[in-house]
Amino acid sequence: MAARARVVGRLRPGDCVRGRLAEGDVFDADVVGAERDAAGVRAALVPTGVSPASTRWRVRVPRTRGAWRSPRFERRLDGAWTTHDTVVELRRRCR
Repeated sequence: MAARARVVGRLRPGDCVRGRLAEGDVFDADVVGAERDAAGVRAALVPTGVSPASTRWRVRVPRTRGAWRSPRFERRLDGAWTTHDTVVELRRRCR
């Protein structure tokens, strides 16, 4: 799990990523922000080719009691973040 957290933590605004969710869906997104703190790692994403104002996603890798947990893919719906699925793969596509 730490390896996945490092991948998310190394993402920088302007990076392009391709991710795969546990349910099998694949997504392409542009990184618009990334931060790391005591609670874990978060990368803010916008789907490739979509207006940032209309859709926002994020990948969150929580850290609990010093251990990394499964990375979660979240979508912003109706003004609130909702957990969608577990991220099983996340790769940088371009810079």
